[in-house]
Amino acid sequence: MADQKEELFSAIREGFDSIFSDDKFTKVALAAHQHQKENCHAIARISPAEIDSWKDIPLIPTRIFALHRIAAFQESQEMGYFLSSGTTHETQSRHFFRETDLYEAASMAGARWLANGRDFSFTSLIDDSDKSSLARMARFMQSEFSGRGDDAELVLGTAFSFVNKLDAGYETKLPEGSIIIETGGYKGKSREVSREDLHEMISEAYGVPRESIVSEYGMCEISSPFWQRPGEDGFKVPAWVRVRIVDPETLGDTDEGLIAIYDPANWDSSVGILTSDVGVLKDDRLFLKGRLKGAEAKGCSLAI
Repeated sequence: MADQKEELFSAIREGFDSIFSDDKFTKVALAAHQHQKENCHAIARISPAEIDSWKDIPLIPTRIFALHRIAAFQESQEMGYFLSSGTTHETQSRHFFRETDLYEAASMAGARWLANGRDFSFTSLIDDSDKSSLARMARFMQSEFSGRGDDAELVLGTAFSFVNKLDAGYETKLPEGSIIIETGGYKGKSREVSREDLHEMISEAYGVPRESIVSEYGMCEISSPFWQRPGEDGFKVPAWVRVRIVDPETLGDTDEGLIAIYDPANWDSSVGILTSDVGVLKDDRLFLKGRLKGAEAKGCSLAI
């Protein structure tokens, strides 16, 4: 099992565009799941006796992280947890960690893929918090990029942080080649505007072209965020991650449906994560279509 974890580390170190065959992924994902099955009662209860394919790994709905401790280690070994960015009316998810080395490696692999070998300085609009996975990633990026280049800048912020800043009249002109990373999310912390309007506002205020405004897709329940590059459509699926698009009623594969993420960098929690986001998958790119609307999906209960 330790060998499979090291193979995962190697793939992450090689970056988003590394080659990680389905055979290698299956071995790593099943090793991580076996570890979880042996050490997490909740996963053991729903896991099949025999699993031959990564697609057979059970999916844990993200909302379950708000109700139960999904962790393959004892509480005495816990180094901390990340909280989801819920509203004041929501019970927030908690993703517990024994160590954050895989999370750090996966986060920075994405940031380096975005930088694509170029030097940047870095600015974060994220409020610092030990319980925020996004804030932790911002710290990693600050350490990686701060002071490295004066010719271009990376600016990271949530949708609400940009809206509040721009509504207060902020305006600047970033150097040519700069990139704005907008991570979405309002949670009642600012007025809401459409993504198209927000990106137009950012473009005007920061003096960057619209194609230089990209997004990052992540959540507290996964360790490997998905990233975009300027001028490219969709989110790049990391080489060591697999995605299925599933029917919310049956959890069977479909062209457009709920996004199911299999992230072995979640070594001490759950490889399989069932999100509430709707999307499509094309040529190893993930396209978001919004959130699941209406009544709770039957598949969420089916997964449990």
